[in-house]
Amino acid sequence: MKKIIAFFSSFILIVFLLIINFDYEKSSIVENNITDYKIFIDAGHGGMDPGTYSGNIFEKELNLKIAKKLGDIFIQNNCFIYFSRTEDYDLSKEDSYNHKIDDLKKRAEMINFINPDLLISLHLNSLIDNSVFGPMVYYRYNDGISKQYAVSIQNYLNKLTGLEKIIHSEKYYLFMKTKVPAVLIECGFLSNQAERKKLCEEKYQQSIVEAIYQGVRMAKV
Repeated sequence: MKKIIAFFSSFILIVFLLIINFDYEKSSIVENNITDYKIFIDAGHGGMDPGTYSGNIFEKELNLKIAKKLGDIFIQNNCFIYFSRTEDYDLSKEDSYNHKIDDLKKRAEMINFINPDLLISLHLNSLIDNSVFGPMVYYRYNDGISKQYAVSIQNYLNKLTGLEKIIHSEKYYLFMKTKVPAVLIECGFLSNQAERKKLCEEKYQQSIVEAIYQGVRMAKV
């Protein structure tokens, strides 16, 4: 009889500890309230700058499609959205000596004027090694808040792809010439045939933006 009582006492204790642990884990998942956040979405390249490409598939076009979808999901969740561009153009002057730098300078000026809560710059990658694939997230060098957004976004993108990509700290022009939390997301590799095909699909583009949105929403900032 004592053995039975001891068994049930141990069983009840284990169940009690499991409940406590479950409640703790659930409470540790804290959602970042992004209502009324100002999000600046930068669709990389544009106009005379196509970015990377494969055949007739241009980075600048896919960046813009993904950017618009990302804007939609943030707007649906009560955020204020700003775009560096909404069509196929760059921001440089026609008579600019260096269109690339002029374009980036104008983007940085827009971002600093708006002063958003977060800058998200969207790009696509390419390598000679066409076996490499998967989204990668970069963040402003030596900035803790940017890093937290990058960690969370990369985590959700990894859940989407099943990969274990890690974040990278960089000193990109837009990072160094602006003063807001910032991430740059390489949404995939055009050099990889399978991923290139997926990146052209509306459904996969939507999956990417949903992962990015969840990453922002769940970032520990």
